[in-house]
Amino acid sequence: MSLDSSSDLVARQSKHRRRVIAASSAIVTIVIGLVTMVTIVRLRASRALANHTLEVLRRTEALSSHLSDAETGERGYLITNDTNYLEPYHAGRSGIDTDTTALRDLTRDNPEQQRRLDALGVIVRRKFDQMERTVALQRAGQAAAAVDMVRSDSGKASMDSIRRIMIAVGDAERALYRERDARARGLFVALVATVVIGTLLSAMIAGYTHRLFARDADVKEAAAVLLEQQNLQLQEQATELELQQEQLEQQAAELEMQKEELQTTADELAIRSEAAEAANRAKSDFLATMSHELRTPLNAIAGYADLMELGVRGAVSDDQRDDLRRIKRNQRHLLSLVNDILNFARLETGRVDIAIEDVPLDDVLSETESLVSPQLRARSLEFTYVRPDAALRVRADRDKLQQILVNLLNNACKFTPPNGRVTVGSEAENGVVRVRVSDTGRGIPASRHKEIFEPFVQVDRHLSPDGDQGIGLGLAISRELARAMQGDLTVESEPGSGATFTITLKTA
Repeated sequence: MSLDSSSDLVARQSKHRRRVIAASSAIVTIVIGLVTMVTIVRLRASRALANHTLEVLRRTEALSSHLSDAETGERGYLITNDTNYLEPYHAGRSGIDTDTTALRDLTRDNPEQQRRLDALGVIVRRKFDQMERTVALQRAGQAAAAVDMVRSDSGKASMDSIRRIMIAVGDAERALYRERDARARGLFVALVATVVIGTLLSAMIAGYTHRLFARDADVKEAAAVLLEQQNLQLQEQATELELQQEQLEQQAAELEMQKEELQTTADELAIRSEAAEAANRAKSDFLATMSHELRTPLNAIAGYADLMELGVRGAVSDDQRDDLRRIKRNQRHLLSLVNDILNFARLETGRVDIAIEDVPLDDVLSETESLVSPQLRARSLEFTYVRPDAALRVRADRDKLQQILVNLLNNACKFTPPNGRVTVGSEAENGVVRVRVSDTGRGIPASRHKEIFEPFVQVDRHLSPDGDQGIGLGLAISRELARAMQGDLTVESEPGSGATFTITLKTA
C-alpha cells in the first residue's frame, strides 16, 4: 500500500468514527430532551389538576362559611331584633350562590359531584326558604313563632343534610387530590431519573470520545512520519518544477503583451458603448419631449372640433359634421400613437412607476370588457368572457394590467374579420395565473412570434385599415409592463388559426 493510500484510509476511518460519535451524542440529547419535555408537560398537567382540586376544596369551605354566616345572622336577628344582623345573613346568601356556581363549573367533569351539588342546591334553597319565613315572622312582631320555627327539627335536619353532602364533596375531592398529588410526585421522580440517566450517558459518551480521539492522535503521528517521507519525494519534484517555472515565465511575458493589446481593445469598446448609451438616452429623451409637446396641440384640435360640432361657432351642416367626426377620429388615433411613443420612452428611461398590490382578477376583466365593447359591436364580433373565481386575486398594478388587456383586445378587434370571435379566459395553477386573450383572426407566422414584441414592428401592416394602423409599440409596451409586474406576455398562433396572447402573473 502506498503512503497516500495509507493516509487516505486513516482519514476516512477517523471521519467515520467522528460521524458515529456525533450521531450518537445527538440521538441521546434528542431522546433525553423529548422524554424530559413530555415528563414536564405531564407534570404541569398533573399539578394543574391538583391545584384544581384544591380550588374545589377552597370553594367548599367558603360555602360552609357563608352558610354559617347566614345562619348566625338569622339567629342574631331573632335574639336581638337588630337589623344589623341581617347583613351577614344576606352576604352569606349571596356568597352561597357564588360558591355554588363556581363549584358547578369546577366539577362539571365529575358527574358524581354534580349530583351531590344538585341535592345540595335543593336542600339549601329549602333551608333559606325556612330562614326567610323566620325573618318575616320576626319583622311582623311574631318573635315567639319565629323562635319555635328555629327550634323545630326541620331546620336541624336541613343543616345536617347540608353538612353530610358537603363532607361527602370534600372527602371525594381530598381523595382525588391525594391521587393527583401522588401522580405528580411520580412524574417528578421520573423527571429526576431522566436527567440523571441522561447525564450519565453523556458522561459515558464523553469518556469514549476522549479515548477515541487519543487513538486518532496516535494514528495521526504515524501518518506524520509517512508525510515526512513524502516530503523528501516532493523536494525532488520541486527541482523539476523550477525548470518548468522558467518556461512558464517566458509564456507569461508573452501573455502580458497580449493582455495589453486586449486592454486597449476593451478601452475602445467602452468608449463606443458609452457613446451608444448616450445616443440611446438622447433618443429616449427626444421621444418623450416630442410626444409631450405634441399632445397639447392634439388636445386643442379635439377641443375646437367639439366646439364646432356643438354649434358654438355657428350652424353646422351634416357634411361638416361628418368632417368634424373624421377630424376627431384621426385626432384620437394620432393621440394614441403619441401616447404609445411617450409610454415607450418612459419604459426605456425607467420612469414608469409600478404599484403592485392584490387585485381581484374578475373586476379588472369585467371593466376591460366594457372599455372595448364599442369596437366589438362596430365590427360585429362575438365576445366570450369566461369568468374566473370571484376570490381569485393576482399580484399586479391594476391600471397597468388593464392597459395591457385593453391593448390586446384592441389588437384582437383590429385583426379579426367581421362576425369573428374574441375570447377572454384565465386559469390558476401552482401560484401562477394565466390570462388568455384569443381571436379567430388571420394569425401570426411562427417566424415572427419574437419579432412582434420588438418596438416599431407590425405584422402585415398593409392589411390593416388606415384608421387602425399604429406604430408597432403596443405589444412591446405591454410585454415590458407585464415583466415589470414580475410576469410575462407570450403568444401562440399559426396563420389562419387566430392568435392567443397569454399574460402570466403571480397569485396573491
